Amino acid sequence: MKKQMIIALLALLPVLGWGQKYDGIRVSYHAGPTAHFWNPKPFNTFVESYNTYMASLLESPLTEFKSTSSSFSRGFGGWSESNGFVFGMDYLKSQFNPTIESSFKNGRGNLIELEFTDWMVNVELGKRFGTRWVINSITGVNLRSGVVRVNVIHFDGSLSQGDEFYFAGVYRSVVQSDFTLGVKLRFDLAPFASITFSGIRTLPFFDTEESRSLRTFEDDRPGKALSTIVFPADYQKYEENAQNGIYDYENNIIPMDFRGWYINASLALNLKILKL
Repeated sequence: MKKQMIIALLALLPVLGWGQKYDGIRVSYHAGPTAHFWNPKPFNTFVESYNTYMASLLESPLTEFKSTSSSFSRGFGGWSESNGFVFGMDYLKSQFNPTIESSFKNGRGNLIELEFTDWMVNVELGKRFGTRWVINSITGVNLRSGVVRVNVIHFDGSLSQGDEFYFAGVYRSVVQSDFTLGVKLRFDLAPFASITFSGIRTLPFFDTEESRSLRTFEDDRPGKALSTIVFPADYQKYEENAQNGIYDYENNIIPMDFRGWYINASLALNLKILKL
């Protein structure tokens, strides 16, 4: 019996030794792909109005934006672990660039690029299970900026954002602020390297009709006519306002409101800076 107990204890020693390697304070750099699931309906309503209004001129209409965008995300963080309990903070930056394109019968066209940038800061609380797995809860904040770039494609294939067309230009939004909730699963390859899988949902702190209407995409460059400074929800109305100098652009907007799920997988490199 004693011999069997000694053998079992010897078998457990490597496992116990591995777990003890993780106690301490670490900093980490991580990078990997992120998928963002968002609601493109406001932009696709614009796409429908553009294709309808420009139908007689189009060789190829705009396609709809998809509800999933991808990014290669990067970030850093740190955590403290003691006796299997984990407390940490994490930062992640992602940038998503869905793009659609039309072509006219005369050889010109429009290239429309969206650019959403997220800066996410989270607090993580977790527990180690076994020697390799850690599960963390995630709470935090996310800030998101948006840009719409409208390019004119010329006959030679060059792009322009100049004022030769009302619609061309760079439309920027105000920053959208969110509350984040989620979970992270970490698998430790070694004390200095991990693979993480995260699922995070962004939610509004508070949202009113007035606050949503302020989250517009605006091109406020010098010389831009007031009737054309806001990226439109309805392209026909935009053109009619521009041609007639009607300044009711406030009623033809796409609010900056594109919350959703973020799914990330990353490789993390970890450095212990303090023993506990």
